[in-house]
Amino acid sequence: MSEKLKRNLIFSCLVLIFISPICIYGLQFGWGVWKEHAMWAEMGTFLGGIYAPILGFLTLIVIYNQLKLQYESTQLQYETALFARQEITIDAVKRLAVELEAPCLSDGCRIIDFLIEQKANRSLEFKNSDSILLFNRYHWVINSLWGQVLADLDALRAGSKSSILYSQHYSTTRQRVTTHLSYERIDVLDWYVHKLKKATDSKRNKSTFYISERHF
Repeated sequence: MSEKLKRNLIFSCLVLIFISPICIYGLQFGWGVWKEHAMWAEMGTFLGGIYAPILGFLTLIVIYNQLKLQYESTQLQYETALFARQEITIDAVKRLAVELEAPCLSDGCRIIDFLIEQKANRSLEFKNSDSILLFNRYHWVINSLWGQVLADLDALRAGSKSSILYSQHYSTTRQRVTTHLSYERIDVLDWYVHKLKKATDSKRNKSTFYISERHF
């Protein structure tokens, strides 16, 4: 059914609803301009008793449609904001993928190869806090970008507990992250961030950093 035909049908139904009580009253009690006040009062009582519920029902329909439109508008705003946040997250992931391919200042190999080697050899050069903090001083972008990604995933996962929309975006964002970063790289990045935060806490002699739960 076309939108125009639907509007015409609704308009015809409304006209029929409003005209029917007058037609029924006229057919039953006759037409005319009465001189007796009582007859006008009887007609007013009849029509008022008919039209009041009809108008009340139509008012409820209008309010329902307004609330529905407001809800849909709010949902659209939420979804638009989530899409925008997802694109910011994926942009950080893309920049991180490029940074991992950059040469490491320690021996000239790629940063990702250096981190994989450190994890495989149980932190050969990350045995103390100073060494990993020194590495982070020159390659701070790695921790910054991955920390942003984890924070965004944490927020989406927290929202997914009460919102299907958040749950869908959380799942989609995780899939897009793994498209740009392999599971091996994600695992190494989680390990590196965890080591760096422990080293920072150890240097300050207190625990102040939130360690994100694993997402992959």
